[in-house]
Amino acid sequence: MSRLRNKRIASLICTRLTMLFVCIFFWGEGKAQSSEDLIGRCITFLEASDSIAFRKVYPDIFMRYAAEASKIYLDSAIHQGDRQAVQSYLESLTAAPELDALAYYYLSNTEYHPFFRSLSGWEKYERWLDSVKSVPYADIRDEIWRIQREDQGIRVLWINLPKETADTTKAQVRNEMRRVDERNTRRAAQILDAFGKWPGADVLGASADQTLWLCIQHADQRPEVAVRYLPMLKAAVDEKRTVPMYYAYLVDRIRMHEGREQVYGTQTYKTKEEDGRSFFFVVPIEDVEHVDERRAAMGMGPLAEYLEGMGQKWDLVQYQKDLPKIWTYYRRSKMK
Repeated sequence: MSRLRNKRIASLICTRLTMLFVCIFFWGEGKAQSSEDLIGRCITFLEASDSIAFRKVYPDIFMRYAAEASKIYLDSAIHQGDRQAVQSYLESLTAAPELDALAYYYLSNTEYHPFFRSLSGWEKYERWLDSVKSVPYADIRDEIWRIQREDQGIRVLWINLPKETADTTKAQVRNEMRRVDERNTRRAAQILDAFGKWPGADVLGASADQTLWLCIQHADQRPEVAVRYLPMLKAAVDEKRTVPMYYAYLVDRIRMHEGREQVYGTQTYKTKEEDGRSFFFVVPIEDVEHVDERRAAMGMGPLAEYLEGMGQKWDLVQYQKDLPKIWTYYRRSKMK
């Protein structure tokens, strides 16, 4: 009896020490950092010409941003010691295929493991991790997930730079985006060539599949890349191995590079008029009266809904009145 009692006491002491470690480790560092906090840090690093620290931080912006957009406040819940909320978030993450990269990002973070191990049912998430690690092409998928964090992290930073950001800092972010795009385009092409087809979500998972498309979509400095891989993407859409919307975006991007009308209305542009006012426009659309039908066929919502998400209104009558001016600015943009 005394031996059993001693084991229970030892177990209790270990548990309390573990929780003490968790408290010191997590709560001793203050609140969890939001995407806004990370953006601020990136600007500080750029102003200090610390490119190493900058490149270390900005990929994490996307993961925080994605979590916030999905209402997954896991970092805050961990720092607050809210086990119920953490458990609920982990359930949501591991149940949604499109959140596979985000789920892996959190569950594979060994800094969080002391807390995670205090949860009931942690073994289930360990099994989830093991299953993700053991699938075919896991090494390629993990590489693509790293590419995703760079590709999207630098873009989230760019679109969320405060208005007062210095021009030199903005230029640094733009240059980093070009550098990332050049490297990621090259690597995505190598991966697609190695497979000999578009691998699709069934092989690489939803997040990696989306990232491969984004790398080709963002190949603005090498538009011929999009043309080369469009047939691969179309075949994957026809075989239901990827998302039709990706094909729609790529078709429009190719047409925009060629100075032609787009088909699905996915491409927009913002410029300044002669009087200095900002002018936002949708790149000219072929047969604009039926654009929503074509979008629906690709699983996309109406154009008005798409533009509303950008804080813009869609007025077909006004658009048709503005078309001469739109074509003027559109052609000028192709000359830059």
